[in-house]
Amino acid sequence: MSMLAGRALGQAAEPGPAFPWPQFQGGPSHPGKADGPPPPYRQSWAFPVAPVGQQGASAPVVAADEAIVVGPAAVYGIDLSTGQERWTLARAEGPSTTPAVANVKGTAVLLFTEGSSSSDAKLRAVELGDRAPAWTSPFDLGEQSHSGVTVAGGTAFVGDDAGHVVAVDLATGEERWSASLSDGVQGPLTVVDGTVYTVPQGRLAIGAAATPTVTPTPSPSPSGQVIGEENRLSLVALSASSGEPSWVVPLPVGTFFTSLPIAVGDSVYVAVSDGAFNGELLAVDAADGAVRWVHRGVGPVWQTSSPTAAGGAVYVADGRGGVWGFDPADGRRLFDFQFNEFIRRSSPVVVGGTALVGLGDGRLVAVDASSGHEVWESGTGPGLVGGIAAAGDLVLAATGGLRGGVVAFEPDPQGDLIDVTSPSVADPPRLVGNFVIALVVMAVLLAVPLGYVSRRAKAPDFGEPAGPGDGNEDGTG
Repeated sequence: MSMLAGRALGQAAEPGPAFPWPQFQGGPSHPGKADGPPPPYRQSWAFPVAPVGQQGASAPVVAADEAIVVGPAAVYGIDLSTGQERWTLARAEGPSTTPAVANVKGTAVLLFTEGSSSSDAKLRAVELGDRAPAWTSPFDLGEQSHSGVTVAGGTAFVGDDAGHVVAVDLATGEERWSASLSDGVQGPLTVVDGTVYTVPQGRLAIGAAATPTVTPTPSPSPSGQVIGEENRLSLVALSASSGEPSWVVPLPVGTFFTSLPIAVGDSVYVAVSDGAFNGELLAVDAADGAVRWVHRGVGPVWQTSSPTAAGGAVYVADGRGGVWGFDPADGRRLFDFQFNEFIRRSSPVVVGGTALVGLGDGRLVAVDASSGHEVWESGTGPGLVGGIAAAGDLVLAATGGLRGGVVAFEPDPQGDLIDVTSPSVADPPRLVGNFVIALVVMAVLLAVPLGYVSRRAKAPDFGEPAGPGDGNEDGTG
């Protein structure tokens, strides 16, 4: 690998293949929004992957007429119309991370990571048509990666568990730059407007106590030095062209986990949670990292989930099963729906005015973006529902567990919508009805013992005692 630090980003993609959902959450900025039919849906097909332990499939991506997912030991190409396998490409066993497809000089190229150790961790690129290598040799990552691949401006961006971030030329497979962060990269890097955003954190990161401020601080350059706070989780912004840090924001003291960050307009949004499983959503200025607002009250978040910004709202799915909508300008809560079922690997995807999220019990659910009510849900499945993709009339969802894979949903003309209010929202008519029912039940329950007591309060009549002259002269009966 040659070091090409400082080299400008590649030219914009040339005309070529179009990809409906080319990478995690639909693009390098993780937009999570698709033009497609709203629910109700019905299952169209299901595709299993060969599991290793409890690990299932990555979040799917869509290129032309096929879906692509990464399994623990292989990459699969799936016919969108039938759900049948078109091809399988073996990979060195490792985390099932989200791949990406890109247009490189008019050719569709698939990029994915593989391996679980320093000896076999690599970034591979193959031409999608025949799966022939697109580069002379795979790019050696050096460490296991959980980040998946983010593609923007002719460059692939990947992070590894040791905190290395690399930018790789899509056409040649050569390194443009590399940077060293204070901890590992646990999810797809966010790239927008020439900036890379991430939160370095270990698989079991614990934020150490420090000064209780959230203030941007300077950080050293990537040339041999570490970027980020060593003992505190921080939101990091890097130049996409050089890897130099733009700013570093230490996150609130005690931050245990964070979501992936997203950047929309002039703001960056990231959800954080502490060791007591209390969470909050932060909005910072994309130019300098200055905190704009903080909304407290969301549940704990995971490194594998990303907020979504669409239709004038920022959506967050927390680990306790809460789906939240916030005003992006001031953090005002627009709604929340509490499913009381954990959400770990799913990020909200907005389709047709509804936010789709996968739950830990195998359900795919839809929350209306305007009312905050649940309007549809699938049946429970064998494992949690993770990453979601949308293409045309189909919604695809990854599933985990021993029977993990990908499930496709299509519009259901005969299906019914529901209208369910979150259990966290007061419903006056229902409360009044429940109160009346409770009064009736209490009255019935009280009437039984009161009647019993009233009957027992009367002296029992045993008749007159036997005596002489009543036919029992000796009084023995």
